[in-house]
Amino acid sequence: HDNEIVHSNQHLFSVSLGDVAAILLLVLATNSWVLGASRLIYALGRDRLIPSVFGKISQKSNVPIYALCFLAGGYGLVATLISATGLSEQWLIKIANANFMLIYLFAFWTGLKNFRPLNMKICAFIAMLATASFLPYFGSMILSSIILIVLTLLWVNKVAPVFKTTN
Repeated sequence: HDNEIVHSNQHLFSVSLGDVAAILLLVLATNSWVLGASRLIYALGRDRLIPSVFGKISQKSNVPIYALCFLAGGYGLVATLISATGLSEQWLIKIANANFMLIYLFAFWTGLKNFRPLNMKICAFIAMLATASFLPYFGSMILSSIILIVLTLLWVNKVAPVFKTTN
């Protein structure tokens, strides 16, 4: 009987240690994602591709406070929508991954067009084929990602120039 209790406690401890490690990794990944995204939004605001308010940093802490507030609102909205609609987080993960796959395709296509050495062009082409081989696994998520890319391109070409100042 004592042996069963010891075995049960060891299992409980290992699960708890695994949970702590998972939470720590989640916090670290989220922290790096938020910090990177806030600097990206800051740079877009600074370059006036989005409203310039996002291109301002706090004088006291030297962080892009408006970009961080925007991200907090966006993350809160996504969490609320997932909770309210009963959508699974898997949907969000799939669409994010589909977006990354398309970004990789564009990056490799750019390399294919711009690299001069033949061996680099071949590497870019192979990477493009390998990435494209994953696209069927995303199903309709690819369509959603393509729509987001088209909307982004329309934004950059039609709306973003409004934020630029003419000198």
